[in-house]
This record gives sequence, C-alpha cells and structure tokens, in this order.
Amino acid sequence: MKKKKQQMLGNLEIAAFCDQLSMIVSAGIPIYEGISILQEDAPEEETAEILSVISNSLDHGSSFCDALRETNVFPKYVLDMIGIGELAGKLEEVLNALTGYYKREESIQNSIKNAVTYPLLMIAMMLAVILVLIAKVLPVFHQIYMELGSDLTGFAGAMMRFSDALNQYLFVIVIVLIAAAAGIFLISKSDAGQKFFKKDPLH
Repeated sequence: MKKKKQQMLGNLEIAAFCDQLSMIVSAGIPIYEGISILQEDAPEEETAEILSVISNSLDHGSSFCDALRETNVFPKYVLDMIGIGELAGKLEEVLNALTGYYKREESIQNSIKNAVTYPLLMIAMMLAVILVLIAKVLPVFHQIYMELGSDLTGFAGAMMRFSDALNQYLFVIVIVLIAAAAGIFLISKSDAGQKFFKKDPLH
C-alpha cells in the first residue's frame, strides 16, 4: 500500500488493505489494535505514514471511516461502504466485499489495457513490415519486368514510384514506427498511463 503525493491508492493496494483488515476483524481484534499491528509490520515508509494518520485519528475518537478519510488516499466508494459497514455492524463482510471488488477491478482494467495496447503494437509492426516489403521487394519485381522488356503500369507502377520515394526515407519511417510502438508500450506502463486505464467513476 503506497502513498505518493496524496494520490489515491491503486486497486491491488486497496484490496490488500481490506483483506488484511478483514482477517483482523475476523480474529476479534479491535480496529485500532489491528492498525497498530499493520503499522509495525509496514514494509514501506509511505504505508507506515498512512497507517499512522489512521491510528492518530482513531486515538482522537474518530470513526474508522473518518480516520480513512483523513488520509486522502481512499476513494469515496471505499469510504461510503466502510461507513455503512460500521453503522450496520457488518464491517468484516464489507471489507471482504471490497477486497473482491477491487481485485476484479484490477483484472478488468488489465484486460482493457491489453486489449488496447496489443492491437496498436501489432498495427505498428505490420506497417513496418509492409513498408519494408514495398521498399525492398517490389523493386526486385520491377527489375525482372525491365529485364523482360516490360514495365510496371497502373497500380503497380504507382506502387513502384511510391517505393522509390519510400526508399529515400525508409530508415527514418521504420525508426518512427518502432519508436511509436515502444512509446505506446511505455505509456501503458507509466504512472500517467496507469492512471488513464484506472479511471473509475466510483473513485
């Protein structure tokens, strides 16, 4: 569970947090003690800071929902559901439901990301292959036709002229296509790309 510049936690971070707390509640451990346990075992400083804010809020008499709100890293949906769970005395059930929900959300978003990026990468690579074929293979056929005393006409002739022009900039075009494919891949892995694919009206 990470916090960086007050950004909302990711799906898997929320799922892990809710899963750990549901086990704590299931064991009969009070929330404030459970948060202290998680804080002591926190693997990262950012996680410990978030848990510290929650712990301090609970110490000052805040509800668990309000304590989470103080961190500014939990989406409204989580806060609303936990608030309902507290009022209804069903916090464990709500935490389990949130764990499953955010795991499914992560799976769906990964599927969407793959469905978008993979075809774009394939299109870029196919264009690169087609351009190489036009620039390098078509001239071979043109040479054969010339040796036979004929020439390419119509569409084939137009493609040959395109091939001649393409050969002048082939290296640059292929580099641009490869860079575009690499850019798409890197963007999908970047923070901005992850944020785009993780847009959720409930957050």
